[in-house]
Amino acid sequence: MSLGNNIRAIRKEKKLSQVELGKAVGVSRSTIANWEKGKTSPATTYILKLANFFNITTDYLLGYTPTPQFTRKDERDVQKIVKNLLDDPNINKNDEEEVRLLQASFEKVARTSKLLAKKKFTPKKYRRKDSYDPV
Repeated sequence: MSLGNNIRAIRKEKKLSQVELGKAVGVSRSTIANWEKGKTSPATTYILKLANFFNITTDYLLGYTPTPQFTRKDERDVQKIVKNLLDDPNINKNDEEEVRLLQASFEKVARTSKLLAKKKFTPKKYRRKDSYDPV
């Protein structure tokens, strides 16, 4: 998804109007509309404001990761864990459906454990509200 589509999807998920989002980040409704339509792109400062307001990473907002709390490094770590698990010689690689299901399961476990580790090992003063709740 593009940045504009991500902004629109997250805004709608949070049940906000363009006016409400604009007030929250300090721009007009038409600016939000232009971002969502892809006519213009937000400046870096507004990307940071949007990410902070939505309580997500800029990587997620920009479409680099599928998990709101993950950076690209976190995503690479998850993929590395999954690859290592799938390299197990006991896994039947001939059954594509089994491999696909195992991969999805391994990704879910790796993402959840990484989120829990972030919650456990991030000092409270650096945590954002609700930022590491695994779903």
